[in-house]
Amino acid sequence: SDVVLLPNNGNVVLTAEQAATMSSRNIVVVPSTSIPAGMSAMVAYDGQGDAVTNARAMEEAISANHSAEITVAVRDSFVGDVEVRKDQFIGLIDGDLVATGESLLGVFELVIDKLYHEFSPEVITVLTSSAGGIAPRSSELEGIMARCCPAAEVAVHEGGQPLYPLLIGAD
Repeated sequence: SDVVLLPNNGNVVLTAEQAATMSSRNIVVVPSTSIPAGMSAMVAYDGQGDAVTNARAMEEAISANHSAEITVAVRDSFVGDVEVRKDQFIGLIDGDLVATGESLLGVFELVIDKLYHEFSPEVITVLTSSAGGIAPRSSELEGIMARCCPAAEVAVHEGGQPLYPLLIGAD
């Protein structure tokens, strides 16, 4: 039977493609570069469809996705002309640094506001984690999203991902 493979990490896509060529099974790699992108792809999956048709639909879903993550800086650095200090929260959208700050919720609000006003998503999904001992309450996140993106459908789920207290998908 066919296999659709979602690497969900930009650093793993090429390895997944190479591994797919080594299998006797028909493996189609959908180049998802983040967990939120992989989730968008899964929404497009049709259990009755073949791997190639599914891969096409899943890649189309990924192209409409914008992924964001909020994490903690592990060292002092400069990203472009922005100074980032160790232990500061940083917010990235599609891999680009868009926010820094001392407060997880403050950086979350900046990221959500930028996602909403720049891309007008219909759905925003947030995956939480207690990575680094930081565990925001769902009600706090939902309150921020209600203020920043009132027309979007929002969902908050415990994701359990390491390293990133918050992963965000906007579709």
